[in-house]
Amino acid sequence: MNIWVPTNYPSKPPIVFVVPTNDMELKPKHLHVDSAGMCYLPYLNAWRSDICNLLGLIYQLSSVFSLDPPVFSRIVDNKPTTLHNNSTINSNNTLTTSNNSQPSVIANQSSNSQKDSREIIEEQLNQHMEVFKKQIDSEMQRYTHNKSLLDKSSSLLENAIHSYNSDMVKLEEKAKILNSKQI
Repeated sequence: MNIWVPTNYPSKPPIVFVVPTNDMELKPKHLHVDSAGMCYLPYLNAWRSDICNLLGLIYQLSSVFSLDPPVFSRIVDNKPTTLHNNSTINSNNTLTTSNNSQPSVIANQSSNSQKDSREIIEEQLNQHMEVFKKQIDSEMQRYTHNKSLLDKSSSLLENAIHSYNSDMVKLEEKAKILNSKQI
C-alpha cells in the first residue's frame, strides 16, 4: 500500500494506492479500489482537515479492507513440483513419494505466499502506523514546547500590561495634581 501525502496536506486528502506483491492480484470490481489500485473511501471523499488525519485514514483502510480485502493470491501453476528425493507436491499441496523414503522438511516456495493478503496489509499498516506515531509524538513535543513558550510570553505580556496600566494611573494622578495647582 502506498499513501501519497500531497504538499497541501492536510487541506487536501492523501492519495492511496493498493500495490500488490508479485504473488498477489487486485480484486476485480472492488467497491473501494479501481483496476489501477487507487483507493476510494468515503473518508477520503468527505475529507476535512480539521477532523481527518493519516491515523484516521489508516484505521478506515484497515476496517474496510479487513471486511473485503482488495487483493488475493495469484493462481499458481498446477504442475506438480518434483523434489530432490523424487517426492512431488501437487496443486493441492499434497505430498507424494515415489519411493519409501520419508520426506524431509519442505520450505515453502515463496515467503509471501505464506501470508494471506490480510496479513500483508495488516503488517504494512502496522509499519506505517509506527512511523506516524513517531511523527505525532515528535509533533506533540514540538507543540508542547511551543505552548510553553507562548504561556511564558503571555505571562510576560500580562505583566507588562499590568505595569503599563499601573504607570498610567500614577501619571493620571500626577496630571490631576499639576492641573489643580495651576488653576
